[in-house]
Amino acid sequence: MRVFSYQRVDGVEESRHSYEDEPIESEKTLNSHHNHGWNLRSLGVGIILGFILNLLAFMIILTEPKDKCVRQVSTWSPALEIFNDNDLSQQRFDGALRDPNRFRGPPSQDIDDAWAEITYPNGGLVRLSKDQLDRVNASEYAAEYTEEMGGGYIAGIEVFHQLHCVNMLRQATYMDYYLPRNKEWEDQATLRYHLDHCIDMLRQKLMCDPDVGMVTYVWAKGWRQAFPDFNTVHKCRPYSKVLDWARTNYVHSRNVSDLERAAGALERDTRP
Repeated sequence: MRVFSYQRVDGVEESRHSYEDEPIESEKTLNSHHNHGWNLRSLGVGIILGFILNLLAFMIILTEPKDKCVRQVSTWSPALEIFNDNDLSQQRFDGALRDPNRFRGPPSQDIDDAWAEITYPNGGLVRLSKDQLDRVNASEYAAEYTEEMGGGYIAGIEVFHQLHCVNMLRQATYMDYYLPRNKEWEDQATLRYHLDHCIDMLRQKLMCDPDVGMVTYVWAKGWRQAFPDFNTVHKCRPYSKVLDWARTNYVHSRNVSDLERAAGALERDTRP
């Protein structure tokens, strides 16, 4: 009787596959559902975290002071409340050498009125509380209004004094016209002190807040040299807001000759 036996076919590897290693269909389905569940959870967590982060960012932007930059470049003043960082706007200066405008040219009542409009000579003095006085680092000799005027400390706005100085220097260049119109100018020594004071105050202001904008040059027909073009662009605050705030907080004109000393007022040995 012939005995048969199985023999290996040349070139065919013996299969090592084991059905024991093959997961049954139900296990595959469970694993697929499990992974799908985790993916949904991860997606949900991601969406929630993204929403929370966006909400926090929005709240930070919403609660951030709108005058942050303004206050960083300015000493404290109650008038800073009128500005915010969005107030800055680009403006091109009128820098033509020979072209007149409402603020310059030969003396006239119209030009004087234009300067009076921006220097507010009929107002400009406001009232500070004791807390506000301390915040501006004022002198211990700071003068007060009388109780009849409502008390508080006498204060003016810097820009009005600075523009007053510019205007006074302008007027001094037309001495023949303005000397008869300014009785206080009759004292030439005091006038010289006043002019030198104004020049140095403006120097300090310009050096304190240096403008590093660029002035370019242009060629002009018929001229050999290039000319500086001072019609430059600057970022500016709205000056009208200063005037509005000064009018709203008006107490007195800057002519203080009629103000009386408050009871118990301190006095310096010399004038500033």
